[in-house]
Amino acid sequence: MAGSSIAADRHTPAVQAIDRGIELEAENGLAKRFGDHAHIHVTSFNQKVLLTDEVKDADIEGEASAYAKALKNSRSVFNELTIGPNSSFPSRANDAYLVSKIET
Repeated sequence: MAGSSIAADRHTPAVQAIDRGIELEAENGLAKRFGDHAHIHVTSFNQKVLLTDEVKDADIEGEASAYAKALKNSRSVFNELTIGPNSSFPSRANDAYLVSKIET
């Protein structure tokens, strides 16, 4: 599956690898930092980082954005986080399914 997405993408494999590295580093770091107080999805495209989903309060929202901006390869951050309770697991699973269908 990864091979087909790389072949379909017009960006070089190196740029795709950098974006994937940003996503992994940010998601893992933010999950460790905020635990159950946030559910943050990270998408990177051309080293531009998009933060989506939910955080408990405005302080976490600001800290998450600052964390993403500080990442080595991050050029800019678009913070689309919503302040409120975390969505349910079935809702997130459905979102992930839809994203995977769109990306394919």
